[in-house]
Amino acid sequence: MVRSLQGEVEAIRGLRFVRPVAHRVLSTEAIAAHFRDETEESEAQRGDELLTVALGHLRDERAVDRDAYARMMGAEAQGFYDPRDAILTLSELEARDLTRPGPAGIEARATVVHELVHALQHQHFRERVEVDERGPAMIDGAGVRVALLEGDATLVTLEWQARQRNSRILGTPEQSPRVARWAERAQMLTEANVPKYLLDAIELPYEAGATAVSAIYLRGGWAQVNAALDDRALRSGAMLHPERGAEGLVTVGEPALAQGAVRALSRELGELELRLLLAAVLRKERAAELASAWRGDRVALDEDPRDRSLVLQWVVQCDSDESARGLASALAPLVDRWRREGCPRMRGSSATACRASVTADARALRIERGAR
Repeated sequence: MVRSLQGEVEAIRGLRFVRPVAHRVLSTEAIAAHFRDETEESEAQRGDELLTVALGHLRDERAVDRDAYARMMGAEAQGFYDPRDAILTLSELEARDLTRPGPAGIEARATVVHELVHALQHQHFRERVEVDERGPAMIDGAGVRVALLEGDATLVTLEWQARQRNSRILGTPEQSPRVARWAERAQMLTEANVPKYLLDAIELPYEAGATAVSAIYLRGGWAQVNAALDDRALRSGAMLHPERGAEGLVTVGEPALAQGAVRALSRELGELELRLLLAAVLRKERAAELASAWRGDRVALDEDPRDRSLVLQWVVQCDSDESARGLASALAPLVDRWRREGCPRMRGSSATACRASVTADARALRIERGAR
């Protein structure tokens, strides 16, 4: 079945496998153990963790139950492709369903199709796939990479599913609306005790990535998608809006160092991360609409060496004064929530108070927590 599906993926994606894809079947417990083994942190990943706290997604670094996260991934990951060993892994449940007729069989085979695309990406775009696993995830380049890879795999899978019904998506007038409807319905449901931000961050590359890759495909077919995968300098604003490309994107300078603090990190977070912040108080469609004003950003996280408290400054350059004001207004309820719930890790704040503000100055949105 896997060999047969490789041929179907080649026919849709317009690329041939250089070599057959090895595969294996694991239990849910073994898949959970796989994800649990990946929880050791690097310095860059520690920076990710501090940023999630500084942006209010988590109350403190201990807010994530790593065992619960691993169990959730074990239950949700019907299959995955690991470029470290170039093996496609299926859960026992999906493997049993592969040859079944009806929806269960189609769903299981769709999982294989999706993961086979990742294997195909690995064979043809190795530099895009093979990255330092201990590098930062909350940075624009990483967000673009994951969205492209997942969007590519999702678009092929949607086309494969359409062909099972003797239909087509790619290149038809229905492509954009059908991909948009899929993205609107896509939702990860779990009973695990996992913060909403983590679930949103897992979902977003699939939803935004499928929509972006679909738009890129419509501008030049798979050749255009391949060019995006090869473009290591591609930024989120250009990926998500290929019709405007890099036009108007800017590099934002670093905010001033907080008094008495040392700089812990400085990054461009990107339009996708802005969507995730907005999603804390808005529907995802509205969050995407407002975040599309993004033209560049710079986040700086400083740490006070006396008590290790944090100061966050995130400056987002927008396409207009009006957009900057609209973003500030949309985020005002989030600032009110921060102040009610407190932010004990931020400088000058506590468990019942939070020094925070969101302001618009000309075309710039400024988000601050812990700043004087």
